[in-house]
Amino acid sequence: MTPERPASFGKTLRVAALKLACAVAVIWAMVHFGWLRLEVLVCVARQPLVFALAALLMLAGLLLTIVRWRALIAVQGVKLRAGEALRLGFIGFFFSCVIPGSVGGDAVKAWYVAKRYGRTAEVVTSVLLDRFIGLYTFMITA
Repeated sequence: MTPERPASFGKTLRVAALKLACAVAVIWAMVHFGWLRLEVLVCVARQPLVFALAALLMLAGLLLTIVRWRALIAVQGVKLRAGEALRLGFIGFFFSCVIPGSVGGDAVKAWYVAKRYGRTAEVVTSVLLDRFIGLYTFMITA
């Protein structure tokens, strides 16, 4: 006798298929309109060490940004666990890539923290200060 699948399994499968179809459609549109050039991807595939190093450096920069923001928000009295700060940092990074504009991910990240802790002014201040420190560091580097 085989166990029956839960009723939600079919729904989960349909949602996964819809996500895959959307991803394929977006990639097709990017190639079709010239926003994604496949020859560049072939060049990257020929040098996997360079790609891995670039990905590692990007991850290190993102992690340092998350650590900096966690320290800034802790000064404001909001104590985030490391795992929660990491999750929110990656959510913010995702939305920065998806939402047009420069503050999309920061706004989403601030909204999540303000909703959970109810300290909107402190959270917004930490995000603005994080932006200012990032800009200042960028100017010093340049």
